[in-house]
Amino acid sequence: MGESNTIIAKNCKNIKTVVNKNGTTRLYSCNGFPINLEGKNGAYTAHNVGDIIVNAPYSKIELYDVNGKAEIQSRSGTVRAKNITQGLTCRADYTSINVEKIKDNTTISSKSATINITEAESVSLDADYAMIGIRKVTANDSLRGVEIVSRSSTIRLDDIAAKIDIESPYSTIGMRDIRGNIKVAGKSSTVTGMRVNGNIDIVSDNGGVELRDVKAKNIYTEMYNGKIRYSLMQHPEKISLYAEQGNVALIVPKSFDGELHLSASNDIESNIECLTSAGKVRKFDGKSMTGKKSTVTIRSSILRFDEN
Repeated sequence: MGESNTIIAKNCKNIKTVVNKNGTTRLYSCNGFPINLEGKNGAYTAHNVGDIIVNAPYSKIELYDVNGKAEIQSRSGTVRAKNITQGLTCRADYTSINVEKIKDNTTISSKSATINITEAESVSLDADYAMIGIRKVTANDSLRGVEIVSRSSTIRLDDIAAKIDIESPYSTIGMRDIRGNIKVAGKSSTVTGMRVNGNIDIVSDNGGVELRDVKAKNIYTEMYNGKIRYSLMQHPEKISLYAEQGNVALIVPKSFDGELHLSASNDIESNIECLTSAGKVRKFDGKSMTGKKSTVTIRSSILRFDEN
């Protein structure tokens, strides 16, 4: 215990608690007992340890090769963690947080932070006014995935093989290479992305949705005033799109075969050809159309319905 010290410990199996304010603390292969590391305004590093708790506001914190659970509490600092075997919990406002290769759960609570997560099994974030980037999440069961609660943030999701659940009224959300079901609840949020393979449920009063290269059995999107645009790679079983005072564009694969229920207060435009009861080819004119593969329901102000 001390203050303004430089503490370096190697292969110390009996360390349980280290307190060092305004100093530098480095622990290497000190994995005999769970460690409690406390400080402030310092630099704290641990390599090859077991369970560890770090409480150090206004500090630089680095954890590597933790064979156990890691818990971090900080503020207005930097956090880096890599190779944690039994989960990470981090509570740190106004902090730059970078974590990588986390087994089990990654749980972060923060605000006004920059958060980057790479290679995880499960992610749970409560982070207002944040810059969030999450890559390479692979859940090992259907109950795990990516859960984000944020009032207003910029969120980027890449290469996610897990379910996604986002509750964020005023965020900008980007997605790419998603293999799991998506649920987004917003108020004035935008969702954009490509190569999405999973069911989709998005509700936002305003904002917009534009998703390309989508493979989904069920798609539900509702917003009162905004733009909705989907480009599908396969025929869905059911798709429902509602934008009472907005615009909807739906692009389906060629040879569309489905039951349509379309309503637009202004224009319906389409390049799709269909057969009349007499067997003649005509341009789809917005009237109901019956088929077997898909059920499509759309209500909007202006509607565009095309084939690729």
